[in-house]
Amino acid sequence: MIAEVSVSSPRSPSSVALVRSQHSSRAVVLPGVLGQPRSNVSCSMMREATEGDREGIAELVTVRIEALRRRGVYGVMPDPSALDLIGAHDKGCPMAWVLCEDDQVLGCAAVLGCTAGSGWSKAQRRQSAWTLSGLYTHPDLPDPSVSQWMTDWFRGHAARQGVRWLRGTVFSDRLQQRLVRLGWEPVASGRAHTYLLQYRTWPPLSASPAWLQVPPGEP
Repeated sequence: MIAEVSVSSPRSPSSVALVRSQHSSRAVVLPGVLGQPRSNVSCSMMREATEGDREGIAELVTVRIEALRRRGVYGVMPDPSALDLIGAHDKGCPMAWVLCEDDQVLGCAAVLGCTAGSGWSKAQRRQSAWTLSGLYTHPDLPDPSVSQWMTDWFRGHAARQGVRWLRGTVFSDRLQQRLVRLGWEPVASGRAHTYLLQYRTWPPLSASPAWLQVPPGEP
């Protein structure tokens, strides 16, 4: 299940963070942590979640769900979540991930090494695919495209492992519509506002928003 990202105030040009994947040499410019201006550029990264992240992930998920419910979005509890899968691996790949800056968790997601959940056909289950579950970003992040950047990161990470599809299930009409606008392909729908979606994996940053710029000198 993929959680909805919030729309907040425009980012300040002086508030940026350098995000570098530990699995990629590329760096991108992201808004600063929770919109706070800073005098220098600090380092954020996508990495495997550890026990030390448990409290931060729990707080992030709670804050995000409360923000969604205030907006009338329900049925967003992920199963499983990054909290459930800290330290777990599937076919050698970590299953719990965080986007963090220093000790602060700004985003989290769980990745299952198969097509999980009901409604998928036998043929689809045989395809090379990962399930993206419980993707959350902090509601105070100053740009709604952070969750899209995380999705693109997972697309690239999956592609490097030879995986063809990212898949997920959502339980909100509005969230399903938003994800389709962001490039997810609708596959099927079921009872109780349940939707199956998939996204073709691709080299990282290939479909990222224009403001995700690779700084000069980076490969």
